[in-house]
Amino acid sequence: MKKIKYFLEANAMLLSIIAANLMGMVMVRVLLHMTDPDDVPINLEYLIRAFRLAPVLLYFTITLFILWYEKPIRAILKARYRGESSPESLLSKSRRRLQNEPYVAMLICFVVWTMASIFFGFILKQAGAMEMRIKMTSARSFITGLFSMAMVFYLLEHVIQKHLAPIFFPHGQLAATKGTIKGRIGVKLIALVLSSGILPFGAILLTIRGSSKVVEQGLRSPQEMLLRLQSYLAVETLIFILLATGFTVLFATNLTKSIQDILVTLRRVRKGDFSGQVKVTSNDEIGYTGDAINSMIKGLQERDAIKELFGRYVTNEIRDEILAGRIKLGGELKEVTLLFSDLRDFTPMVEAHSPEVVVGIINGYFHQMAEAVTEHKGLVLQYVGDEIEAVFGAPLPLANHADQAVAAALSMRKRLAQYNQTLIAKGLPALRHGIGIHTGLALAANIGSPDRLSYALVGDTVNLASRISDLTKKFGTDILISADTQRELSQKPNLRSLPVVQVKGKSQAVEVFALE
Repeated sequence: MKKIKYFLEANAMLLSIIAANLMGMVMVRVLLHMTDPDDVPINLEYLIRAFRLAPVLLYFTITLFILWYEKPIRAILKARYRGESSPESLLSKSRRRLQNEPYVAMLICFVVWTMASIFFGFILKQAGAMEMRIKMTSARSFITGLFSMAMVFYLLEHVIQKHLAPIFFPHGQLAATKGTIKGRIGVKLIALVLSSGILPFGAILLTIRGSSKVVEQGLRSPQEMLLRLQSYLAVETLIFILLATGFTVLFATNLTKSIQDILVTLRRVRKGDFSGQVKVTSNDEIGYTGDAINSMIKGLQERDAIKELFGRYVTNEIRDEILAGRIKLGGELKEVTLLFSDLRDFTPMVEAHSPEVVVGIINGYFHQMAEAVTEHKGLVLQYVGDEIEAVFGAPLPLANHADQAVAAALSMRKRLAQYNQTLIAKGLPALRHGIGIHTGLALAANIGSPDRLSYALVGDTVNLASRISDLTKKFGTDILISADTQRELSQKPNLRSLPVVQVKGKSQAVEVFALE
């Protein structure tokens, strides 16, 4: 089955070209009988031999050229069948030739059929045919060649879009391939009108003109020719209707399938499903649109990934407000509560364990502490070494930011106790931390270089919160809050007043409370 599939893929275009030209040859055979007088003596045996030779020469020439032209394409398909990789240069060459083949095949068919029309005229002349028959045969052969060209184009487009483009262009981007003829829907529509309307009209006029010539030369009576002309036109009209229907079906199939794929993908995007991609199989306007939609979907996927990542550090409400642009990030003074958490005796633990173990321990700790902060509407601003800086009341205003900060600290205490049980069960040392909380005004802004910014808070409130975190060592407790935070609390927790203390950078002593 795999071998048969490979054979069909490798020869699909060649078989399409042969089939289109075979239809052309049949059409020539049928049309050659139109308006040709039966009573004109010709060398029939010579003519039969010549007309048997013509298809052989036609198919041999076209097949030989197409096999040469498709050599890179067939090499890629053969390597794919064998499970081998192909060099990028060969792949690029095969992609160019694949997209250009419909136009190249049309050109070779035009050349061959033009030569065939001259050949048929020459053969008929050698067979003793009358001049009118020679001209009519050459003209019909040429028109038939134009029909064959159109059929070759539409068949190849169908085969490429349905079977080969997904293999050579799994991610689309056909229009980005250099050195290719870009298809245009407008040009294809004009070609459809020519092949299904104007060419048949011209062929019918040629039949009528030939019939009148037969009558003028006295080869048939007007009555007899009129009766014959009716049957001629009926046969020609049927042929042209079938051809026009075939052209239209192929063109519509190639066009509507891509549009339907785009519509299905857009419906999924509208529902918030960004997992789909448009299957791009052409380099025309629809293919370009498909590539643009795929790029848009990729951007939406990246946006969602960033949104999800951002949501790991802030609540969904804060995340959505920031992404919607409803929060000023240029800089503003805000009343906030800062929380600093610092691990104790972390340096000796780093020296006593491997880097992998240390990273695992601290990441687990940060994960637990960040969840405690975010569940109480706080924002983790940064991790500095083994320290966590979090804010309550920025960037979104929070009426009870002091209460939320204290509640988060109590949650962090509880979570640390649970996390320590996990560490001890693994034979690892338990962790201790000190948390400092302070409330006041701080400048909230995007701070950094033009290439890299981060949302940060600066000011005395931030510095003092960090200093209070350090004071937990001095007082031997794990959570300290400032007097400013204590005054902002709407619900007073169990607090223990501590002696006022002088901290670095402050001229006045600071009053703090231990959170029991």
